[in-house]
Amino acid sequence: MSNWELDVGSTPILNDKPNFLTEKDAHEPFDLDKRIRHFERLLTGHGRHPYLLVRLADALHGRSAGQALALLEEAQRELTVRNIEISPEFSTSVNDFRRRWERTIRERKDMPDNVFSQPWIPVSDLRSPKNDLSPDGHAEVQSYWAQHFPKDSELLKRYLRAVAIETNHIEGAFLVTPESAKTVIRDGISASHVIASPRSAIQDESVIATILEDTLSAYSIVYDIVEDPYNFTPETICEAHRRVMDTARFECRYVPAGVTRSITRNVVGIHSGDGGIIQCCPPERVDQELAKICGLTRDYLKEGKIGPFALASWLHLALARCHPFNDGNGRITRLFASVPLAKHGYPPILVPTADKVAYFNAINQAYKGDFVPLAQCFVKGMQAGMDVAGGED
Repeated sequence: MSNWELDVGSTPILNDKPNFLTEKDAHEPFDLDKRIRHFERLLTGHGRHPYLLVRLADALHGRSAGQALALLEEAQRELTVRNIEISPEFSTSVNDFRRRWERTIRERKDMPDNVFSQPWIPVSDLRSPKNDLSPDGHAEVQSYWAQHFPKDSELLKRYLRAVAIETNHIEGAFLVTPESAKTVIRDGISASHVIASPRSAIQDESVIATILEDTLSAYSIVYDIVEDPYNFTPETICEAHRRVMDTARFECRYVPAGVTRSITRNVVGIHSGDGGIIQCCPPERVDQELAKICGLTRDYLKEGKIGPFALASWLHLALARCHPFNDGNGRITRLFASVPLAKHGYPPILVPTADKVAYFNAINQAYKGDFVPLAQCFVKGMQAGMDVAGGED
């Protein structure tokens, strides 16, 4: 936020570098992206120390004001818990930042509800999934997957690399050439295997390779939840978003990784593809909505009374319309909608870029209560993914 400067005042714990910092850790990188990563790493390794919280907030304040304010307020709470007096200068600095941020939010011009072609519907009001959703070809996919793609197999790894490529392609995160995609799927992720398309938003092959690795790291969470549905929580969704966006968040525009819109206060409207605008969950209700989605999904997974394609389609719609993050929502939605499918022996969701229009149309149909096109889209993508991974060899 312009013209604001952090003032920690005379509070020693906010001024003196903690003893646990090595000489290398105590050195703050000049580059802003590296500085953000630096303090995130230190917070992960050393806990929520006030000195680190305020430095990360200072690094973020111009890029993600809501996230920065949350960190500053966390630092104040930490000082209170430690019975450390908060200096007037620091309190004034935080209060000034809060006023600026709240003024910015008030000045935003929200779109009136009547401009949306698809008004937001809370998950509690969405049509409940039905168990009779059995798209054509699903049994063949399930059988072929079980036979040729066992756990830790090379074909499974190839399939997941195909997922990593397509889930980023369909969102426009980057674009690699068709031949490069085949090489990465067959031989593994390496900057030497990546060739960016001239139309790609990211041209640095090493960055693309790292984003692919980030994506694969997030997909391991799917199988953690399959083992224990209690892991399906808002915290797990935020962790997956942190992983998916770890590198991608610094490209083009900064995206707070693992931070929901309840903190960033970002208001979202999505183009529906047919000229309309889709209304997503209001930011102040995102955390509440995400908790509700997770609670319902845990119950459905434990009860086992709803078929995997019915539950995956419903969950996909619920997460897509909640839109919990500033960006990366499509990638996170497909990842977590894969959980009920993986639990019943199906592949994770893969949507080829060539099917993008049909996929978005199917989501719009699901909003109207018809989940069949979306479920069929899932099966078609699975078949394509198994083929490209070498399942037909």
